[in-house]
Amino acid sequence: MLKEYSQYYFQASATLQRIEDAAHGLQFEERDQAVEVFAAQGVSMSRDHCRAIALLLDADLFSESIAVCRSLFELSFDTVWINSADNQTEKLERVYQLEADPYFQMNKEVKLFEEDVKSSSPLTSEKKLRQFRQVLDRTMKANPYLTVSPAQGKVDFKHAPSLAKRMEHDFRLQYYHIYRFMCLFTHPSPMLKELHLQNVQRNRTADELIEEPLKQVLAYTLLFIEIIAKTAASLMAVYASDKTDALKKCCEELFQLTEKANKGYFGTAEHKKSN
Repeated sequence: MLKEYSQYYFQASATLQRIEDAAHGLQFEERDQAVEVFAAQGVSMSRDHCRAIALLLDADLFSESIAVCRSLFELSFDTVWINSADNQTEKLERVYQLEADPYFQMNKEVKLFEEDVKSSSPLTSEKKLRQFRQVLDRTMKANPYLTVSPAQGKVDFKHAPSLAKRMEHDFRLQYYHIYRFMCLFTHPSPMLKELHLQNVQRNRTADELIEEPLKQVLAYTLLFIEIIAKTAASLMAVYASDKTDALKKCCEELFQLTEKANKGYFGTAEHKKSN
């Protein structure tokens, strides 16, 4: 049903690999060049995700492929958020917030563990609490730039605003609804129920139900992969000027793939503007 789209994603994965190859040998400092590190990591993740989407499509695992697309949407939104900051200092701070956020969330759970072990009937063992606290303390010590020191209270990890709040107004109006729409196929919903449960009465087959929405999601995901790739390519070209033409060629290949995948979901002008 979606063989052409699986091929687009196999091709996108190969193109992203060439972008990564062009940056081979570049060494970035983890803290002071965190923006470059984030971009390079984004290319690597996108490459693997594209291959995963292609394999899932070939296996007719359609809602599962949408789940992977969601991850790429989030990565592209974060890429735009970082690089829309007014200056390099703010860009770095946004990367730090994103990197620290999972630890911030984990620390909230550890604080609950600490309260629980003091109770009369704890569900958390001292060993479990100690293991998690060691991970957090070790990360704080190794990465102090991921932490904040409030006037009162213990040192904690930085954290990022919600995904929706990280999006500029116009960008959110254009694209966030696509992300929310994808949730209909990755979280319990009438649409997901109709897709997966054979005993649910429906007027369409599962393939008919998923095909058009999935094509739209796949086209938009390629568009956002372009954003990730072009951002990384522009940063890499600063350090590897001899690779500029090769990087531009890769970005053009991704642009053409997106044009092929687009079946009128967005116009060429919007496509060019997004890049």
